[in-house]
Amino acid sequence: MTAATIGAFVLAQAWVWLDAPNPATTTTIPSILVEPFEPISQAPAASAMSQGLSYDLVNKLFSLKNIVVKADGASSARDSLYVLQGAVLMDGETLRSSARLVRRSDGAVVWAENYYDDIGKETVFKIQSDVAGSIATSVAPLAVIGERQSASPIY
Repeated sequence: MTAATIGAFVLAQAWVWLDAPNPATTTTIPSILVEPFEPISQAPAASAMSQGLSYDLVNKLFSLKNIVVKADGASSARDSLYVLQGAVLMDGETLRSSARLVRRSDGAVVWAENYYDDIGKETVFKIQSDVAGSIATSVAPLAVIGERQSASPIY
């Protein structure tokens, strides 16, 4: 009987130890996984714009303090609080970039915006930088607030 009790205790402790969050991957800093923006139209410029916008967005978010940025393909992105998704559509000289911030826990969209630009009036690099900057400054405060809310106990 004593051996069974000790065995049950050891198994319970092992279960708690194995189920504990890994301190190397757990952070109190909010994190956003940036997925590659999708080109919606067949125009080659849309594909280039979406890829460039994704890279610019990672760079802009990375430069902000108090936020961890994970790029698509991250080995363990499941611990990210949010996912940033987007798409790029070209119609003639008009470019529409759409972005949304999705809370991973329940799939709720907590922020979304469309950006319209005229390719003939600005360079692609300027448009990418401006749109990425607007998105980063919009979603970063939401991620920080969301992290605080998810860390606080509900009574």
